[in-house]
Amino acid sequence: MGVGQCALACVLLTTLVLLHPSLADVGRGADIQLRAKWNSSTFAHEAAEFLAAQDTAAFWSFAGAFTLPQDSTDCLEHVLRQARSLPPDEPSRRLLGVEVAARLHSPRAELFHAAAARELGDASPSMPCCWASVGGAPFLSLSALRAALAAPATGRASEGPRAFDHVHPGPPEGAPEVPFVALYAPLGNACGAAFHAELRALASAGKITYAWRPLATVACAGDDSSPCLHAGSSLVLPGYGVELAIKNMEYNAADDKAASEAAADAGGDPAGAEDTAPSGTAAVGAARVPAGEGDLEALHAQLEAWRDSAAAETVLTKRQLRRLGLQAAARVAEAPASPLAVLVELAQNLPSYAPLLSAVHVPKNLTRAVDLLQRLLPPASGMLAVNGRLLRARDLSLHDLLGKSDARYARWPARLESLLVPSFSGRLPGLRRNLLTAVLLFDPASDSAADLGEAARVVLLQGWPLRLGLVPLVRNGAGDEAGARVARLFLGVHATLGPDPALAFLVSLAGVDFQSGDEAAAWKQVQLTFKRHWPTWVDKASEDAEPHPALQWTAAQALEAYVDQPDAATLRTLRAGVALARSTGLAGLAASPEASGGVLVICGLVVPLRAGEPVARLVGQALQMELRQVQEDVYLHRLTDDMPDLEDELLELRGAAPRINPRIFPSRQGTGAGGGLEGVPDPSAPRQLALTGPGLGAAARHAAGLAYWKVGDGVETDAPAIIHWAVADVLTREGLSLVLAALQHESSHSRTALLLNSAGGLGEGSLAPLERGLLAMLTRADKPVPALDVAAALESILALPLDTDLGSLSESDIHITHGLSWAELPNADQVAAAHSRFAREGLRLPRGSSAVVTNGRVVTLQPSGELFVPEDFELLELYARWYQFAGDGDSEEQQAGLEDAGYELSGRGLWERFPTDELNTVRVLAYLHEALGAEVMLTLNPDRGLADLPVKGFLRYVLPRGDGAPPAARFDGLPADQTLTLGMEVPEPWLVEPVATDHDLDNIRLAELAPGQRLAATFELEALLVTGSAIDLGAARSGDPSQEVHPRGVKLELGPAGKVPLVDTLVMSNLGYFQLKAAPGEWTLGLAPGRSRELFSVARDDELEADHGMEGAAAPRNQGGLTFELPVTVDSLMGHHLRLFLKKDPAWLDEDVLAPSPGTGPTVGVWSSLPVWGVKKDEAPAPAKEGEDARIHIFTVSSGTMYERLQKIMILSAVKRTSARLKFWFIKNYMSPQMKAFIPVMARRYDFDYEFVTYKWPTWLHKQSEKQRIIWAYKILFLDVLFPLGLKKVIFCDSDQVVRADLAQLWATDLQGAPYAYTPFCDTNKEMEGFRFWKHGFWKDHLQGLPYHISALYLVDLDRFRTLAAGDKLRILYERLSKDPNSLSNLDQDLPNYAQSIVPIHSLDQEWLWCETWCGAASRPAARTIDLCNNPLTKEPKLQSARRIIAEWPALDREVEELTAAVTAAAGRARELEAVVASDSLFRARLAPMVEGVVGGQGRDASEL
Repeated sequence: MGVGQCALACVLLTTLVLLHPSLADVGRGADIQLRAKWNSSTFAHEAAEFLAAQDTAAFWSFAGAFTLPQDSTDCLEHVLRQARSLPPDEPSRRLLGVEVAARLHSPRAELFHAAAARELGDASPSMPCCWASVGGAPFLSLSALRAALAAPATGRASEGPRAFDHVHPGPPEGAPEVPFVALYAPLGNACGAAFHAELRALASAGKITYAWRPLATVACAGDDSSPCLHAGSSLVLPGYGVELAIKNMEYNAADDKAASEAAADAGGDPAGAEDTAPSGTAAVGAARVPAGEGDLEALHAQLEAWRDSAAAETVLTKRQLRRLGLQAAARVAEAPASPLAVLVELAQNLPSYAPLLSAVHVPKNLTRAVDLLQRLLPPASGMLAVNGRLLRARDLSLHDLLGKSDARYARWPARLESLLVPSFSGRLPGLRRNLLTAVLLFDPASDSAADLGEAARVVLLQGWPLRLGLVPLVRNGAGDEAGARVARLFLGVHATLGPDPALAFLVSLAGVDFQSGDEAAAWKQVQLTFKRHWPTWVDKASEDAEPHPALQWTAAQALEAYVDQPDAATLRTLRAGVALARSTGLAGLAASPEASGGVLVICGLVVPLRAGEPVARLVGQALQMELRQVQEDVYLHRLTDDMPDLEDELLELRGAAPRINPRIFPSRQGTGAGGGLEGVPDPSAPRQLALTGPGLGAAARHAAGLAYWKVGDGVETDAPAIIHWAVADVLTREGLSLVLAALQHESSHSRTALLLNSAGGLGEGSLAPLERGLLAMLTRADKPVPALDVAAALESILALPLDTDLGSLSESDIHITHGLSWAELPNADQVAAAHSRFAREGLRLPRGSSAVVTNGRVVTLQPSGELFVPEDFELLELYARWYQFAGDGDSEEQQAGLEDAGYELSGRGLWERFPTDELNTVRVLAYLHEALGAEVMLTLNPDRGLADLPVKGFLRYVLPRGDGAPPAARFDGLPADQTLTLGMEVPEPWLVEPVATDHDLDNIRLAELAPGQRLAATFELEALLVTGSAIDLGAARSGDPSQEVHPRGVKLELGPAGKVPLVDTLVMSNLGYFQLKAAPGEWTLGLAPGRSRELFSVARDDELEADHGMEGAAAPRNQGGLTFELPVTVDSLMGHHLRLFLKKDPAWLDEDVLAPSPGTGPTVGVWSSLPVWGVKKDEAPAPAKEGEDARIHIFTVSSGTMYERLQKIMILSAVKRTSARLKFWFIKNYMSPQMKAFIPVMARRYDFDYEFVTYKWPTWLHKQSEKQRIIWAYKILFLDVLFPLGLKKVIFCDSDQVVRADLAQLWATDLQGAPYAYTPFCDTNKEMEGFRFWKHGFWKDHLQGLPYHISALYLVDLDRFRTLAAGDKLRILYERLSKDPNSLSNLDQDLPNYAQSIVPIHSLDQEWLWCETWCGAASRPAARTIDLCNNPLTKEPKLQSARRIIAEWPALDREVEELTAAVTAAAGRARELEAVVASDSLFRARLAPMVEGVVGGQGRDASEL
């Protein structure tokens, strides 16, 4: 299939990153699989969801006709064979197979399961195979259901259809209210068919409203022997990346015990392993890239020949490294049949192929091609475009150009190719052609006039390659208002003295008060300013300008000439400016509040400016953006030197229209800069309806019966790219004008339908003659009336007197018949009623309102008389081409791939479901090329000077399998002598954790595997994310920069409706971001009780979009008229992202949500009120007050078997030393399955509490690539949101620490207002003086005498931390610093120490943390904790140093080892685990607090604590 069918052309410029090679033991490998936490649904149910997204009728056709196979056939192929006839076109049929194989609709099936469990409640101990609910009440048999429906409705539950339901076509609008029945049953089995047959008949008769929620349960296995039900089986997912990275082993992190055991199991020499080729094509590879197998075989043969050669090298020299990028590109280009498959193979096995690539010859023509490419793009940078629309690009360096006069322009080159030549830093490339133009429209009698004048001066002084025009807007150029007078002055000075004095005049207006409303006073100030500066302007003009009589005028004479006696040219210019603004639609935008500073138009891009915005910077930003696009146009030969008018060609490329309408193109659609708040809804802002995909809305369900017209011949073409629905009350002049504009709009790639939406409603016999006539003329396909003839008739109607009642017009009042009697239209009343219902239910429009719906995007006309003109339909189509689907709307490729704006939207959504990392992108491109027939153009942009190897690892991307088998990442040919660490690259809304493996995934050594053994690991999609951005609606609309737009600190909760919330979080100041985890289902998102509900409520629909509502918004739940909760549905693998608009109580506008409520005192945490000053070092603290949590909370993180072994010892030492009960919080992102199973048993044995927590790295925050640095980041970046909001205080304790004191003493520390407390680094070990970087250079200057602290142990007052918004401050600082690879070397330590000036640290006593690396031996006896810090001098392994340094460590290690062995032996057997918990024969170590080297003695046994 070519691009004509798929309409998905992709361009990728990517970097080949080549890695250090290592000889591979090809006999051992790894298999990684990811499953969902919920059970699998059937392929049939997921295919039904796809069809429902396309067309409701297709869903019901498939549901009623589908049959299950009774043999062991391929279930996926069986389902697709029955479903493929239902999608309307070949692209949709191909997409059906892709989406079902990718399991994209499986969360919807789990949503039905959750709804079934909620409705079933306690009615049945297990869920039956087929049953139904009536208004939410369950009935488990067909006979019980019949009886319920036959009974009186009194007392019957009243729950109705949900937004996700598939409702069977039923009673017409206006029918009496009937019961709602939801069927829970699988498709294709006998009991489901019986229920469906009866319910379908009742729905068709109008007796019930019926929805089928397809669901297969374990009980169905007994009713039907088909293997394709497979209820209860695991759902294995594709769509993620896996990396096995070569680990830096400078400090040995391997568990010596585990390593020795593995070596014994392996039996020594692995040389007898089977020899197989490394392959990115194995499993997920070969099945996905079948083309070009000869190329891959040749590549494998080359690798084998290299391995067998005696001269095989494993280490590349610096010289070989430098050219490796070019050589890889050359090897890909050599593949004659499938270069894409070769690229995938090389990219995901680079450590193996790098030495082989170093011998590849690079042709000269390839070098020249790369030279040309890298004139446009820096080496190794990339970009991705789909159908011409840029989706992802690396930053390109653009430079300012310094210059001062027109003479400078003469030295600029005239050829477009010069734009591709790299410029010196700080310069913009010059071009001696009229190409880029900017126009500034402004009110001359405003405070912004001076700002625009200054911006124009910057453009001229810095010599930007830009033509700039200024257009003063006044109502009457000859009038006496201040604006007209100032405009005449400006134009007069420009005409006589030149541009520089004219701009200087505008700048001089900065001191004039135009906002006072006193025009006379303002004009007097203008005159005084003019007279003061006039001599300077004349002197300047005398040097630069041609001689003019004005040079001899006095200021008074100039004022008289310019203002009182303006010449005709000045007045013509003013009138032309006003006419231009009106004809282009810019006048209305310029008069709006969001354009209070004027309007910038640059190369057709419209940017409204708010007063006070930095105009020069905005012009520069817009210019740079445009130059980037122009460079691409030149490189791709869309702009060439032989074009006579480059400016017109550029506007044509941009799809520029002769008019702008802010109702169609919302403001800030351009640069997005300027201080306006992106995403805050205008009450009448356009909204997008779901016409395809899983979120199919009501609109598409009503659209099937619409009749369309084409301008010109009255005959519609097939599959137009753009669909318009003109919704209008044609008995009003506004509505009739809209229909007229639609009829007059001529377009070769759109079609239009009329929807009547009368203000009075449409019923039997209520149609006015004009309404009936329009329906007859525009919907009769058998007797079409040319659209332009209809338009002429409407023009004659609109020419009637304004007081004409359009509803009273008769057929004779309109001079058009074409042999068609209006009364001949059959079912006119029913058609009109359907239109009205469509407008209200599908489009959510009030009666009598007018709107245009283009490809599902609703643009509502203001009821104040707003008129659409034919040019506005051009804008709607321009918007559709740019933002609703990409590329040229005229192309045959797009028209072939679109039907009612359906496929392209779905195709774009499919693309966005995959990660955009470069290798993963290549992998996805290969898959789309195969599965959808997408045309792929791949351009390699190699790094030509590799000095180092930036990535070391083996990569796989797991894609759907066409045979329905579970997908997995398969690795072969991995190095046996390297230590690898496993990392998962998953979609942003996924929370993933390992759940099954026998191996240390942080320290993988394949040499320790037995011959023939493969590493296997299973991960689980634990939860999907509900994320969003919270916005204070009042602050956003006020434009007041002093008000916080994002209400930081607001507390949110998520849980089942009416029940205890399951999770909570804080709103960050960073973009107002919030994150909560959830499973597929229906949830309630709400403000937490307390301060958040005191100050805020959730904005209602009417507050967001007047009476038009917000598309997709659910009905909020409110209390006392205020809304505090919002329903949220999670039914997609992409989670749920929303904008949460909050409204602040007017009585609390100046209150901070983080401040205490009146009368509660300062919020420094409940712990500040404890009598901590009375606690001595060796005494226990005072008991907690009544109602307070008396436990001490400790959080910790570890990864890998060795650190988990150390973590167990840390826990044991803390429990044995501390007098209070402990609760441990484990960051579970990197915990092994064994550790997660061990902790509950250990907690019961030693009587402590525990909880697992996690947080997904936000997409907007710069992400670390190394696993260790990510772990460090989790220790500091998310402290405010990582724990439940009820947790007030927590201690962090490193895993490699041993506690030697009562942590209750640390817990009671007075932090003196600081949010956290750390221990300063020791300086008593003089051997390490040269490593104390904080004592000199940058750190010494930055700290200014403050101590540098160690991050192995710290206490956090979470209340105080949140009150100070410390998390927000740290993340902002991290975002700035982390872009520099040389900063934050020790991330978890450097960041809080660097931030001490904004987030203060309380310094703990030195005894709280002793570390041999930095502390002298004399202070060890007083140590309260001992940390096994890495020693950069000796690099001693931690386990070895632990045995040597800590006297009690061996006993603790033995105790932990015995418990671990007992738990492992009893794994999965509850009775044996109970015996382990109760045993007194184990766990003997007793510790005496603070006694150096003593084991046993006065200490208490763990059982006594």
